[in-house]
Amino acid sequence: MLEILLMPFAIKALLASSLISVICAWSGVFVTIKNMAYFSESISHSSLAGIALALWLGFDPSVFLVFFSVVMAAAVALVAQSSIASRDSVIGIIHATVMSAGIILLSFLRGGNTDIARYLFGDVLAVTNTDIYLCSALFIISVAYLSAFSKTHALTFLTPELAKLNGINVKKYDFMLMILLALIISVSVKIAGAILVTALLVIPPNSAKNISAGYGSFIKLSIIFGLLGAIFGVLASVLFDFPTGPAIVLVNSIFYFMSLAARNFFKISF
Repeated sequence: MLEILLMPFAIKALLASSLISVICAWSGVFVTIKNMAYFSESISHSSLAGIALALWLGFDPSVFLVFFSVVMAAAVALVAQSSIASRDSVIGIIHATVMSAGIILLSFLRGGNTDIARYLFGDVLAVTNTDIYLCSALFIISVAYLSAFSKTHALTFLTPELAKLNGINVKKYDFMLMILLALIISVSVKIAGAILVTALLVIPPNSAKNISAGYGSFIKLSIIFGLLGAIFGVLASVLFDFPTGPAIVLVNSIFYFMSLAARNFFKISF
């Protein structure tokens, strides 16, 4: 058992999953506060079109998807800010448009490349050195950004009028968060898959929300839940040959229901 866990593929899987889960859990706090789960779901599902386009053009989907997701998020933000329709409506329109284009592109790839399934459902046990570099770079960028602007985002979400009175450009910070989420989602697709990646953003923060007594503990508990979900999920995947992405999500779900059951008995503050 120990020999398997010390094999290079298992170490890479654990490292990539841990890095991604930490930043997903931390940024997921703002997804939860701002009710941006639909935006995250839209970007992750629309990544199907980016994967199809990358395969059709002969590019590396892992790298191309980063660019594609950022463009998608920027398009949603810019159209939403200039449209009279609600942001959810704009997200739905762009989501449907891009997904339709992706399905058409996939029709040209039928019987060709099997990487589509890998990106739909995740395959962290097959991460490459390039994926590790992407995860590490994203981790550094995300931690630096969230450390610098965590309190500012909390202010723009919870009391936007007060933020404006303090000279904070709320729309700018919303835009910046969307771009960060797009980066995180694009890299996370290889870990959990386009279908499940939103769960990494949503479940750990909601687990933390059940038992946290304040904003600080909300963030810290979310990160702890996300990290533990990654560790135990990868261990279960390696030892019992479970699909890794679903295993990580299932462990996170178990933590959520445990915290839900405990929320009336205690709150944690640190």
